[in-house]
Amino acid sequence: MKTSLRNPRRTEAGYTLLIMLFIVASMIILLTAATPSLLTQGRRQREEEMIWRGNQYVRAIGLYYRKFGKYPNKIDDLYQNTNGLRFLREEYKDPMNTVDGTWRLIYLGPNGQLIGSVNYTNMLQMAMPGGAAMGAPGTIPTGAAGTTQDSSPFGGEIIGGNLIGVGSKVKKPSIKNWNGASDYYHWEFIWKPIQVVGAPGAAQPPAAGATGAPPAIPGSSAPSVGNPPANPPETPAPPANPPDQPLPPPDNPPTN
Repeated sequence: MKTSLRNPRRTEAGYTLLIMLFIVASMIILLTAATPSLLTQGRRQREEEMIWRGNQYVRAIGLYYRKFGKYPNKIDDLYQNTNGLRFLREEYKDPMNTVDGTWRLIYLGPNGQLIGSVNYTNMLQMAMPGGAAMGAPGTIPTGAAGTTQDSSPFGGEIIGGNLIGVGSKVKKPSIKNWNGASDYYHWEFIWKPIQVVGAPGAAQPPAAGATGAPPAIPGSSAPSVGNPPANPPETPAPPANPPDQPLPPPDNPPTN
């Protein structure tokens, strides 16, 4: 009668193989669960970078206007050497636009209308509380769902236009809800010249001679503040001959 003996080395190799398979399977499961989180984190970082770059364009346009008293005609005016000045360190690309990195350019028309904006039709609407509704009438349509690139004619430069802002060409939903917009196509970065006196679309100062005095009350003769009366009332003068004062009584009254 023969007795079968097992090879201890083959048994150990089998256990090692099972352990390795378990480790590999665990790593695959962990990577599968972590990959969406890593991709989401990367998109969040690119969204923050997009906001920062867009605000750099807004700042550069404001500096350009304050320096030259006009808007830049093209985006190159902001980062190219203009009279020894550069308002942008470099041409910042749209980090969400993986095709060519270009922006949708927004221009200010002669009557205050915004050309290329999908959120506003004019500067007055932009200055109103709450602004405009997304996709308002008169704006550029956003196109079919799933489209990733802007096909509108306003994506490029307009010769002789007044560049006032930039926007994204990408038509994809965003993770971050920025300024009420939940997709990148409605993320716009527009310089607001509301506080700059004399700028097109800015609030103009009051007319010369106008005052902030309150209106006079009907029926009263009180002058308004800031406008002195033509004939102010005269102060009454003292009488020329004041009445004599009564004499004091004598020290020694007469006796009978």
